Formats: sequence, C-alpha cells, structure tokens
Amino acid sequence: MQTPAGMSQEERERFRQELNSARRDVYREQGRPPEFDPRRLPQRPMPAEERERLRRDILDANRDFERRR
Repeated sequence: MQTPAGMSQEERERFRQELNSARRDVYREQGRPPEFDPRRLPQRPMPAEERERLRRDILDANRDFERRR
C-alpha cells in the first residue's frame, strides 16, 4: 500500500471510502461502538502552560512536515 502522500485524489477517495465501510462492517458485526465506562476516572484538565507547549509542539511538527514535503 502506498503512503497517502503518494496517492492520487481518486485513490485517496477510494481508500477513505474503504476505511469508512470497514468501520461500518465492524460495528455491524460486533454491535454498537464502545460506550463510556463509568468506572473510568474523569480526565483532569490540562494546565494552560502544558496545553500551550503542546500546541506549539504540534505547530512546529506540522511546519517541519510541510518543509519536508
């Protein structure tokens, strides 16, 4: 299988449709998607400085990725 960057627009669209239909088939065979588990602890809020650092890291990674393309 080629990487998404090497696919034509038609191949990318066909691949997307195959993935969506595969997901539907899984849910059809196994029932509904998993529900929220009430035993799971609630997610704690992310501190503002950590969220900002993560946001900057993601922006930097995206910028680096675009440069390599």
